[in-house]
Amino acid sequence: MRRPIRSSLTIGISTAIILSAVILLLGAMTAWLDSPLGIGRHKAATSTLSVVTVGGTGRTVLLSSGGMIRWGPAWSRSGKSLVYSLGTARTGVFTLVASFPGLGQHALTHDRRNNYLPVWSPNGKLIAYISQQGAKDSTAELYVIGADGRGKRRLTYNEAWEYGASWSPDGKRIAYGSEQGGIWHVWIMNANGSGARMLPGTEKGNAPDWSPNGRTIAFTSDRTGNDNIYAVSPSGGVARRLTTGPCHSDNARWSPDGKLITYAVFCPHGWTDIYVMDADGSHPRNLTNTPSVEEEVPAWLPDGRRIGFAAFQVERDGLWPGPALRGVGFGLLLGLLAAAATSLRSRHSRPVTASSRV
Repeated sequence: MRRPIRSSLTIGISTAIILSAVILLLGAMTAWLDSPLGIGRHKAATSTLSVVTVGGTGRTVLLSSGGMIRWGPAWSRSGKSLVYSLGTARTGVFTLVASFPGLGQHALTHDRRNNYLPVWSPNGKLIAYISQQGAKDSTAELYVIGADGRGKRRLTYNEAWEYGASWSPDGKRIAYGSEQGGIWHVWIMNANGSGARMLPGTEKGNAPDWSPNGRTIAFTSDRTGNDNIYAVSPSGGVARRLTTGPCHSDNARWSPDGKLITYAVFCPHGWTDIYVMDADGSHPRNLTNTPSVEEEVPAWLPDGRRIGFAAFQVERDGLWPGPALRGVGFGLLLGLLAAAATSLRSRHSRPVTASSRV
C-alpha cells in the first residue's frame, strides 16, 4: 500500500527539482519568464549623449558615458559649442561642462550642487541654468553664468523650485518654471533678474521654451492629470494643448525654423522616447522607439536636422532573491501537482482482487 505513495513522492520531488532548475535557467538566460517571475527593469546609472536625425535614422553616440551621467545637452546657435550636465547619481553633484572648438571641455561650475538644464543666450555669451542645493526638500534656483565660467549670478531668491529656462529670441527676457506659492507656473523676468511676473494660462506648468519668432512659449503642464505640451502667448492667455493621450510628454523644444517641436514621451509600463511633432501639435512621431534605452531631454542642433539627448541603457534586474524564490515556488507547486496526479493514476490503475473486495 505504501509503494504508490513513495513512487508519487519521488516523482514529485524529481519534477520539482527539474522544473525549478529549468525555470531558473530560463530566467537567467532569457526574458521569457520575466513577467511571471516579476523580473523588472531599471535605468542604468550612466548615460551617453546621442544624436538622431529628425527622420529617426542615423543615430550616433556623440559622447560615451565614461562611467558618468551626461544629461541635458544644449548647443550654441553657431553649433560649435556644447554645454551639458556631468555627474553621478551617487553624489548628486552635477557640473556644467562646456565644449568649445579648439579648447576642449572644461567645467563651468565648481560648487557641490546639482546644476542642470543649461540654455545658451542668443548671442552665445551667457548660459542660464537651474541649480539645486540638497535633496528634494530643498530648492532649485535660476542662475546665469558666462560662457567662460565667470560672472555667475543668481536670478531667483524665492526659495521655491524652478525647472527649465528659455531666453527670448532678442535675449532680453528669460522664461522659467517656478513653484512659487506651491503651484507650478511659467514666469517671465528680464535677463538681469528684474520684473518677474507669472504668465497667465500656464497653471501647473514648467519647462518653457520660447519659439524662434518670439510669439509663442511651449511648456509642460499636468493640469489634466498627466504631463502634456501646451503653447501660450508671451503675454499670457488661453493655452493650446498640443499633445494628447495617456502618456506623459515634457521638455518641449522648438526647431530653429519654428516648424517642429521635439519632446520626450513616457508611457505607462514603458520607457521614455524622443518624439517630434509639427508646431500645431499634429503628426507626432517617435524618433527613437528603443525599448532597451531611455532617452531624455531632447535639444535641437542648429542645423535643424538633428536632435541630441541623454540616453540611458535599460538594465534587467537581478534574479536573486525574489524572482529565484518565485521560480523555486513554481517548481515545487508543479512537483506537488505531478505527485498528486501520479498518486491518482496509481489508485485507479490497481487491479481489483478478491481480497480487495472484502
